[in-house]
Amino acid sequence: MTNFSMASYEGEEMSYVLNARQADIRRKEDRVFVTQPQLKIYKKGARGRLLAVASGRKGHLTMDSKDITFEDNVEYRVVAKNWKLTTSKLIYWAGRHETEVPIGTGYTLTTSSGIVEGSGMISKEDLTK
Repeated sequence: MTNFSMASYEGEEMSYVLNARQADIRRKEDRVFVTQPQLKIYKKGARGRLLAVASGRKGHLTMDSKDITFEDNVEYRVVAKNWKLTTSKLIYWAGRHETEVPIGTGYTLTTSSGIVEGSGMISKEDLTK
């Protein structure tokens, strides 16, 4: 499928929108494999205010949980803070509203205070703990 798009809501509020150039829906595996995914996460209670944007070269959506994994050249930006996280793999845990860089996966976080490099991290959607 070309130009895949999916929105998730919590009540009447949009929680996030996932867009991808292509999608391969595999129902037996409970996954949608995507190329060039972009995720827009909206701030809860802020009526459409964009909180963060994530992108990568490829990834997959788990259909039952709506969790999204990004791989290859991953970038996660917190819009209001102008923070940027770069890594090779990032998981967005939709139900928990958290992001995870798996243990053993390196990352670089650029904030207004400087640059932090590390391996493995779990954080809220705004990259705070």
